[in-house]
Amino acid sequence: TNIFVNNNNNNNNFGGSSSYQYRPFVPSGDKSRERLRRKLMIKILSTQKKFTQLQQQQKALNGCDCTYNNGDTGNPYNPEKIVDTNTYRTADEESESSSTKFPSSSSSLDDDDDTSVFFEKYIWATGGHSAAAGHGNLFNESYTAFMERDVKDIFGSIGIDFQARNHAMGGTGSAAEIAMCWEEIFGTDVDMFSWDYYMTDAGQPHRLLHYAYRGAISKGRPAFMGIRINLARGEQDKMVKFLTDLGISIFIQDMALLSEMEKAIP
Repeated sequence: TNIFVNNNNNNNNFGGSSSYQYRPFVPSGDKSRERLRRKLMIKILSTQKKFTQLQQQQKALNGCDCTYNNGDTGNPYNPEKIVDTNTYRTADEESESSSTKFPSSSSSLDDDDDTSVFFEKYIWATGGHSAAAGHGNLFNESYTAFMERDVKDIFGSIGIDFQARNHAMGGTGSAAEIAMCWEEIFGTDVDMFSWDYYMTDAGQPHRLLHYAYRGAISKGRPAFMGIRINLARGEQDKMVKFLTDLGISIFIQDMALLSEMEKAIP
């Protein structure tokens, strides 16, 4: 979660008491960051568990992986010569039939013959209007697509498949239709989702509460990121605090820093 940290930044944390400084998103309350860290740690531990299970399966299939002085690996049998494929499979066959394989550091994510396989997945889901959807630009140049490309290798290096799903739709608000059909639109396996409806929801701040709550109680119990939320409008600051107190991990964009970033663009 250090992607949120910048120790050289002197802005105040939103509702937090941590000595860390964050940009451009700040955690709501003093527990959001630890909640997100815990969720990521569970993913990593699950990956390690599945990796260990795969090692044990391969050892049972191929025998001892040790090498003796005479060069003998100690394998009691050659899996390539096994006839009963219903009982035993070669390592290649095991890999092809399973969703858990060793990630290949030499392969590229863009290669058609990519052999990288993952033990877990981390799902990001973008919700928003036309700006979030990338209208007026190529879909693969939306910020969701850029984020996926930027962090996919980082997650992949520890066996986690990072997927960024852009479900933003032009001219839509976050509630009531989107909120009530949240799982049907975004899925049940989301780990973190965003709200980027600042134009369409500007006059109806209660939509934020509805949308964030419905998403947070979905099966994956995802963390929430609010993009371009005006906390001073319609008591949205109280809504965010209410959701945080319910146990949701929430990160809110620092609007002052966003303004600085936009002004710095040539």
